[in-house]
Amino acid sequence: MARKELAEFTEMWGFEHWTSSPEHQQANSKAEAAVKAAKNIVRKIAHGGGDPYLAVLMWRKTPTE
Repeated sequence: MARKELAEFTEMWGFEHWTSSPEHQQANSKAEAAVKAAKNIVRKIAHGGGDPYLAVLMWRKTPTE
């Protein structure tokens, strides 16, 4: 998508588009938190056994802030 098309799209749908560096962890806090949670789920499943799909389903349906 070209820059102009993106600008028109964001204006049409009424939201702001912000970019940040992938290496800047503070700017990507929600993504970092999701990766941390996923790693914890994988570790627990690998250590204790269980269904990884059920674990991810339970994580996804848990409300977040």
